[in-house]
Amino acid sequence: MDLASELSEYAVSLHYADLSGHAVHTAKQRLIDSLGCGLGAFAAVPVRNGRAFARAHPSAASTILGTTQTTTPDVAAFVNGTMVR
Repeated sequence: MDLASELSEYAVSLHYADLSGHAVHTAKQRLIDSLGCGLGAFAAVPVRNGRAFARAHPSAASTILGTTQTTTPDVAAFVNGTMVR
């Protein structure tokens, strides 16, 4: 079995009750940090450029965070990732 299959099986079999309190708290911290970074970077030049790039690749598949703009999954991941980090 390859690594991707092992990770997929693990992720599918995991339940919330299996997580420690520390793991849940840490995941919440990372989510809040990412949202804060995304909000702070929303108007930054690299993110604005990413949204302009996404407009050139329209698709209904994925949404740019904080907008109603949709694009392809790979472009949305790029723009959203730029916003978050």
